Amino acid sequence: MEIDARIPVYVAMYQLMNKHYQEDREDQAFKLAHRLLADLELPDFARASCHMILSTDDDEPFYLAHAKEADRIYEEHCRSHFSEEDFPTVQYKEAKRLLAEAENSHKEDITKKDAETARIADGVADSQRSRQADRRRP
Repeated sequence: MEIDARIPVYVAMYQLMNKHYQEDREDQAFKLAHRLLADLELPDFARASCHMILSTDDDEPFYLAHAKEADRIYEEHCRSHFSEEDFPTVQYKEAKRLLAEAENSHKEDITKKDAETARIADGVADSQRSRQADRRRP
């Protein structure tokens, strides 16, 4: 299907994705975002919006990558396609906010994983000390 014929489909899916997201039906919004992103000819503005939505998915392992990609699209592609007056400033600021939020969440995830790793390592060390103490007993 030619890109011009797909535009009404993109618009309908994009609007439905946003409606689901705004009405707290995130799972449906996330599914539509993934489906839209699968089309390599999806326009940049819609692609950035999909990445922004996916950056908020708590179950999405690549939430930070989605936030970074949305920011990159606005910086590299949207700036070159829009005049300064027509640039989607509100969406751009939201992409920046979501990127900061994703970066903070990522730092928290790393801190939690580090704490869990330390807890496991402490448990292993305690177990090894206990076995060594048991071996020394007559």
